[in-house]
Amino acid sequence: MEIVQTIQSSINGLISDLIEFVPRLLGATIFLIITHFISKIIARVVRTLGARFGIDALPERLGLADNMQRAGIELSGSDILERIIYWIVFINLLIVPLEILGITALVDTLRSLINYIPSVVSALITLIVGVMLGRFLGRTVAVAMDGIGVEFYETLGNIAQGLVVIIASIVALGQLGMDVTLLTNTFSTLLAIIAAGFGLTFALGGRDIAKNVLAGHYARDTFTTGDTIKINEQEGVLEGIGTLNSEIEVDGRRVVIPNTYLTERQVEITAFSDLSFLEDHENE
Repeated sequence: MEIVQTIQSSINGLISDLIEFVPRLLGATIFLIITHFISKIIARVVRTLGARFGIDALPERLGLADNMQRAGIELSGSDILERIIYWIVFINLLIVPLEILGITALVDTLRSLINYIPSVVSALITLIVGVMLGRFLGRTVAVAMDGIGVEFYETLGNIAQGLVVIIASIVALGQLGMDVTLLTNTFSTLLAIIAAGFGLTFALGGRDIAKNVLAGHYARDTFTTGDTIKINEQEGVLEGIGTLNSEIEVDGRRVVIPNTYLTERQVEITAFSDLSFLEDHENE
């Protein structure tokens, strides 16, 4: 009889718990459905606003469009934003149905995740701004170097962009709560070594290189490819002005001279390759 009473008591307790749990499960399910629709509506509104502000072009501006296509990701910037906002809102509202069900451990874990979301968003914004700033600075450096005749201007632009992106990445990792002391010290040491190397190179012989680079820039404003020039009693056709050297064809021979020859020595232009400027002057 005691066994029967024990079984009957267990069944009654199970039924009682089930009767008590069913309304909570129903309420949690209803609120979960409401949470889904609320998250969807908010995400759709943010997506519309993002599209109006041109967020669809953000992957292309960050240089990620090609990589996304290779990976088979066919989402626009507003699509990505919509999904991110949906999950942020959904996770925040998910606490209520979990509390209704009484799942305390999962609620505490979810609250810790929610408290971490602002750090993730901040780090993501920092990384995006860093990439955009890096691309802008890289292009600026490349254009500036191209303007003074440096042939490897693209490499210098990529280096400048890479340095900015690395700095932004380290800052973003710090915002995520990670210890970036080792990364910061390593990057600072590496940057100091590179700067010291450039400084030593410039001190030992870089001044001549810099002089030739600048001389090439000014020579392009004075001379035109195809001009016949005379230097040190030698006459030839100017074939081109490079980053450091210029090429002159003299009696069928190609002579390479430093660019400083065109700016620091007496150069006579015996024949112009383009006479249009003379015709414009006569018409005036």
